Amino acid sequence: GIFIERSSPIMTSMTLIDNISSYGGGIAIQNNSDGTVFNNSVVKNNIANITGGGMVLKEIDNVETNDILITGNEALQGGGIEIVNADGLELENLTISDNIALESIGGAIRSYSGSFSIVNSIIYENGPEAISFYPNGDPCSITASYSDIEGGQDSIATNDNGTVTWGEGNIDADPLFCNADSSDFTLYDNSPCVGTGENGA
Repeated sequence: GIFIERSSPIMTSMTLIDNISSYGGGIAIQNNSDGTVFNNSVVKNNIANITGGGMVLKEIDNVETNDILITGNEALQGGGIEIVNADGLELENLTISDNIALESIGGAIRSYSGSFSIVNSIIYENGPEAISFYPNGDPCSITASYSDIEGGQDSIATNDNGTVTWGEGNIDADPLFCNADSSDFTLYDNSPCVGTGENGA
């Protein structure tokens, strides 16, 4: 869909749908692209023949994300997102749902190496597990806070190759999407996610 390298664009209100690539089916942001802004967008039904069905984030530490829906994407590994060589990458305000890793490594997110954090996000109904570290890569680490992660901390497969910091405010509950089958991932008023983000978000 989109390939970004050595640049820092501002992208907003986009729909990336039905794209196919070897990696990063929807979007790949890599190599000295710190400062990229990616907001208010949908990454849907993309395929990567190897990794990162929806998105690849490689060798970058600073990408601003806000209100990104990543759904229906597929790859051998890292159905939703593939992260490579991150150093303190922070992902915020994501909904990652209904993505598939065909080789059972990282339905929502696969981390090959480096450290990253998840804040104010929903990770639900991805297969086979939510988050996975690549077993033979460099050590990985994740910090999760104020997020709804299906299966809780146990859904993060470290494969003996990293650490998990389970921060404040995390829950494991059905987020009560209004109609996910029709790609409506807004939340019912009685959703357990409403008001449980950082600072009441």
